[in-house]
Amino acid sequence: IYGGDSRYPLFSVNRWNRGIWQNAKEKHDMAIWITQSELRDDVKTVPGAFMCQYQWHCILIEDAGWLSAVKIAHGIGHLVGLSHD
Repeated sequence: IYGGDSRYPLFSVNRWNRGIWQNAKEKHDMAIWITQSELRDDVKTVPGAFMCQYQWHCILIEDAGWLSAVKIAHGIGHLVGLSHD
């Protein structure tokens, strides 16, 4: 989030994560970032199935203790292409 545009934290985290991914010997399929910074929404993901696109395969979640597990599951669902009922 820091060093990027605070209005678009997911964009900033994805850009930062892309640098990590490109320089890593072992590539990851998805990145989950948990922050204590206040987000406008609890969970930030790019809408749609973007898990296979390395530039958009991040989830950004505001830390909420044990409830973060539910938020992570929700974010993963969006990342693999699921939508709300």
